[in-house]
Formats: sequence, structure tokens, C-alpha cells
Amino acid sequence: MENLKKKDSKIIFLVLFVYLFFTNVANYTIYSDIALFLLILVSFIYILKNKKIYLNVYFLLYVIFIIYQVFLIFTKTVMNETVTVNTLQTMLINLIFLICLYNLLIDMNDMNGFMKTYVLASIFSLAVIMLISRDNLFSGRLAHAWGEDSVSYYFLGRAVSMSSNLVATFCAISTLFSIYLYSKSKNSKYILFSLFLIFGVILTGSRKGILILLLYIVFIFNMIYKRKIALKIILIIIGIGGIGIAITKIPVLYDIIGERLIELLQHFFGNDTAEGSIMARERFTNYAIDWIKEKPLLGYGVGAFKYVYDNVTESNYLEMLVSGGVFGLIIYYLYSIPVIKRFLVIKEKDDVVKILFFIILSIWIIEYGSVTFLSRAYLMFIPVYFAYIKILKNEKKESERYERSN
Repeated sequence: MENLKKKDSKIIFLVLFVYLFFTNVANYTIYSDIALFLLILVSFIYILKNKKIYLNVYFLLYVIFIIYQVFLIFTKTVMNETVTVNTLQTMLINLIFLICLYNLLIDMNDMNGFMKTYVLASIFSLAVIMLISRDNLFSGRLAHAWGEDSVSYYFLGRAVSMSSNLVATFCAISTLFSIYLYSKSKNSKYILFSLFLIFGVILTGSRKGILILLLYIVFIFNMIYKRKIALKIILIIIGIGGIGIAITKIPVLYDIIGERLIELLQHFFGNDTAEGSIMARERFTNYAIDWIKEKPLLGYGVGAFKYVYDNVTESNYLEMLVSGGVFGLIIYYLYSIPVIKRFLVIKEKDDVVKILFFIILSIWIIEYGSVTFLSRAYLMFIPVYFAYIKILKNEKKESERYERSN
């Protein structure tokens, strides 16, 4: 039975690897759709074999948000019923995926295996993306797709658009996982993985990617070396200082990310900027605020803003206000209550639960400048976090049961 479970675990992690790989390399294409279908299919087979399905309060809150949007449709509150219905269909598919992932992780009870799979998928996908972009690897942002450059490459005659921010987020999270895995195994390959992934974040030119990467470096060294203050400070200085020197002193990297990061910092401190991305984000933000002022309580339905402007609001918080008003924003983010509560009630927190909780915190920060409510790459860490909490509870119950029997 144990051998069978190990065999099942290998199959599931392989399917998960394929899904993560195509999410990074060819998201929202037929290839990522096939990978998603395979993951859901394997999940259902495994759930049926175990004759047990686990659910969580997060899924209930997710369904309540969908019901709220249906209410807006029936009350003729939405701007475009077809657009909102189509967006809700995507959300339902996401819900199925999130439930499947939650159940698989609980049954596998192998969070280290999940982290290793995530890291390997990021490594391989980054290598493939760099191979695809080899002709102009240092002449622009890696995996960037916007405006006239909306097509990243063609595969079997199909246009594929990658996201530099998504690739950067994958690499940043994988760097966090790699450093943690190195601290546990002392296997030097994870140091090499981390350096390669950090290089990948820099090449994407993603400001959000760089910022969360720096946050992760501070967090992981502080967590691992909490009692070795001097070593912790040295490693943080080396990590952040090394990245800072690289992106400001190496001309190629400065052109890709250093200049963009400086423009962002100047804008943050109130200085004028002509940087296209910042100006575009401000424009869409202003449009969103004007919409919210018109209908602050109920909003216009999910997908409405993109239907009009062919672009999202560039902030998940604004997107929720536009999509569902104040009520919609509150309903959508209700899940933050059990996330925080369950973290606080754990008396002896291990490193994994701290890492997963910090990733969710970083996603909340990212959502200030990104729309994530339809992105499985971001949403997946909520059930991953809750699954690990469930695993810890199961282990505690098993330990208590063993103590009583003895």
C-alpha cells in the first residue's frame, strides 16, 4: 500500500509539474488548458479512489462571491451580462482546480515534494523561455508581451503571449523555496537554482518581481538564521546588495530593470515620470476610480472594465470595487480572516507554515498593482496554505490518539 501511494505521488507531482510548466511558458493557451484538464482528471481519479473529498471555508467564500455576481446579473446591475457570465465560468473552472489541488496535497502529505516540484517547474520553464528568447535575450524584458509585442512566440502555428510579471513571480517564489530546501538538505544544487532564478527575475524586468524577491530574501534569511544575528545581517546585505549592484552597475541589466526600478522609486516619492507602464497604470487607475464613484456599492460585474478598455484596472482591489462595489470587495477578501486566524492559533509554527503565510501576504501586496482574481498561479497558494494547516491538524490528532492509546 505504501509503494502504491509513492507511485501515485510521483504521477501526481509529474502532472503538477507539467501544469506549472505550461502555466509559466504558455498560459491561457490550448497547451495550458490540456495540462489543467489532466491535473483535474488525475485529481478526480485519486479522490474517487480514496472515496473522500476535503472542503474548506475558503471554497464556501469563493462560491458566495460567485453567487453575489449572479445576483448582480439577475438584478440587471452588471454592465454586460455575457461578459460577466463568461468570467464566472472561468472562476468556476478555477474553483474546481483549487479544490482538486487542496485534496491532492492533503492526501499526499508531502509539502516538501510540492515545493521541489514548483522549483523544478520554474527552473525548466525559465530555461525554455530563455531558449525561445535567445536571439534578443539581453535586448529587452524576458517574456514581455504588451501592445505591439503582444505575441511572445509561435508554437505549432499558435501565437503564445507570456507574462514577465508571472514568470518573475514564479522565479521569486521558487527562490524562497530553494533557499529553504537548501537550509534543510544542505544540497548545494539549491544554491545554484536560487542564483539562476534570481537571474531570471532580473531578466524579466519586473518591478513587482524584484520587490517581492527582496522581501523574500529578507524573510527567509531572518527565519532560518533568527538566532545568528550577525550571519543573518551579512547574508541579507550580500543578497540585496548584490542584486542592487548588478541592476545598477551592469549596463545590460540596468537597461532591463534598473532604470525601470529607479523610475518607480522616483514616482513613489512624488517626482514626475514619462515611463510608459507607470503612466498607463495611472490612466487605468483613474478610469477605475471614476467608475467606482458612479456605483460604489454594487459595481458593474466581473469582466466589465476589461470589456470596455481591453485592459484590467491594474489593481485587484480596484478590480473588485469595479466588479462588485464595496460589498463585492468585502465578500472577495473575507477569506483573509481564516487565513490570519488559523496562522495565529498555531502555537508552534514550523517554517513551512510561515513561508506559505508570507507568500499570501506578498500576494496581497502584489495585488495593489496586479489583478489576480482569475489567475490560478496566484490563487493556488490559498488552498496550498489551508491544506498544510489541515495536514498539521491531522498530525496533531494522530499524535494525541497515539499518546492516549499508550
